[in-house]
Amino acid sequence: MPGDAPGIEGADDRVVDPRVSTALHENETLFRDAMPRDIPVYGSGQGGSDGSFEFNTGDPIDFVRRPPRLAGMRDAYAIYLTGESMVPWREEGQPVYAVPSLPVRVMDYVVLQLKPRHPGDAPFAYVKRLLKRTGTQLIVEQFNPPKKLSFPMDKVHTVHRIMDWSDLLGL
Repeated sequence: MPGDAPGIEGADDRVVDPRVSTALHENETLFRDAMPRDIPVYGSGQGGSDGSFEFNTGDPIDFVRRPPRLAGMRDAYAIYLTGESMVPWREEGQPVYAVPSLPVRVMDYVVLQLKPRHPGDAPFAYVKRLLKRTGTQLIVEQFNPPKKLSFPMDKVHTVHRIMDWSDLLGL
């Protein structure tokens, strides 16, 4: 409540001790600078109403910072989300981090790549939530609009686990 704590004036007009503010800013800068910008971004863009995009198999389109949990993981990569198929889980424009070497479990968020239709074509990919995997089908969901998608396993190239923010920060 306003006036309950020293240095705070009004609910919307907060004043923080400048020494605390400076220390927080310095720690934030140190933390950010300790995370190299070396995670390749391999995809962005929405190619269909089902949230598919073309997975970039060539040079990365960008690089993002390496969170603490990904230290030493050479296979980690990122995807920029576009469109709204996974809102409210993640908003458009946010990166998600995938790690091919981590096991994928039911209810994990995943990057699902389909086999290219023709040799040399880029694979189509999806960012979705894994609901079920059988010997013949992979079933995923999206949130906006709510929909389940099913893919024959013989059309699936890879499924990579997306790490949650708490995992990435080592919490």
